Amino acid sequence: MKLVFMVLMAFGFSIKMGLAAPTVGESVEAAALPQMPSGAELARCLGFPAKVHFKVTTTKTSGLFEDVKPLLVCMYSAEKQTPYSYGIEIYPAGSLYGAKRQEYEQDIEKHTNNRKNMWEKYKKEALIKNGHVLEGDDYRDSFISVETRPDGRKVFFSGYALGPGGSIIGALTKVGKYDVVFLQYAFGGDGDDPEENERMSKMANPSQSLPAAFAQLEKVIPIFPPVPETPRPTPAPLPSTVVNSVAAPAPRRLTGAEFAQCLDLLKPVKFHSHKGQRSPIFSQYKPTWVTLYESDLQFFSGYSVEVYPARTLFGKQRNWLEQWLEGRGLQERKAVELARKSPKQVKSKPISAPSSAVVIRPDGRKVYFRLFTMASGAPAPTVFSTIGDYDVVLTQFSYSTDAEELVARKKVAPRRGMLQAFAKLEALISRK
Repeated sequence: MKLVFMVLMAFGFSIKMGLAAPTVGESVEAAALPQMPSGAELARCLGFPAKVHFKVTTTKTSGLFEDVKPLLVCMYSAEKQTPYSYGIEIYPAGSLYGAKRQEYEQDIEKHTNNRKNMWEKYKKEALIKNGHVLEGDDYRDSFISVETRPDGRKVFFSGYALGPGGSIIGALTKVGKYDVVFLQYAFGGDGDDPEENERMSKMANPSQSLPAAFAQLEKVIPIFPPVPETPRPTPAPLPSTVVNSVAAPAPRRLTGAEFAQCLDLLKPVKFHSHKGQRSPIFSQYKPTWVTLYESDLQFFSGYSVEVYPARTLFGKQRNWLEQWLEGRGLQERKAVELARKSPKQVKSKPISAPSSAVVIRPDGRKVYFRLFTMASGAPAPTVFSTIGDYDVVLTQFSYSTDAEELVARKKVAPRRGMLQAFAKLEALISRK
């Protein structure tokens, strides 16, 4: 089947081919070209299983950059074992895209930065809404991105074609007197042919993304400079006063009756306490311990008290979240004070409870409150603070948002708010 490709348009980014005849580097000798990776080396870099054996052929004609004469094209294929084939193409430095080379690179950098900014914004929105901390660099994708090597050299990844029959994605970088291109051709098959679809489903796929694979290829192709190893820093000796120090004992768990004291309910409610493995809200973090408190349908909310090693909750986003809560808490407090001074406003629109707040203890320790949202859409008010060697968390989670149950819940509602309940909790868990 002949592949039919169309120009890739992704996230508002248009690949500008802009192919032009080479204007620099014409004196490069083909005899000086580096040795290309073997089929086995390519398979290893891409993470293919050992059963995949690529056949290697060399030519001086590119199937993609038709208007630029390459110095060498090395093709890798294993048609019966994988739907992917690959090409490594060498050109004189600066010849690809001609006068539009700078524009091409700037477009990819702009697209990458936009996605990175969107990802950072999304991470913060997820954190303040439901307490989910998203780590890593998921703003990157294998179609359009840019990476900078330790020596300052940039590698540009982009998609060149996408269609019903497959796709072409690739990497481009300038190293020394060469432009080096690494291309991945993916054959999508015929979606209307069940036999072909079955055959292709049994074929091998690479386990490494294109950026990860190209980073490994750079170690194999001789023209790339060796990546300097980052020396491991020698850890500074600990002060003698803390060499033998150990974390203080974790706060003790409360019984169901003790926890009920924290809430001071309008009506007596018997809470059952049981140990949990993970938090109902912050399941991505490993706690020192979790205790869940639930009742026999007398109360339509459950609670969890969670203890973590100090400053581990929310990971690298912890400082940012605390600063955001302090700023937001101040804004909401001022809004409430302003509303209270305006009787007409209070009469027409009730003052809503704050969604964020910060309380400072006499010793300077800060206690943070945030109204998170569970995946079900139910509210999950949460209070947390670092007490000694541990983060202590109190969360209320609702079983239902049914209107009748909400009315019933008010009949046994706690007299103490979450911050007041946390203050009582602090006193109880510190008792021996």
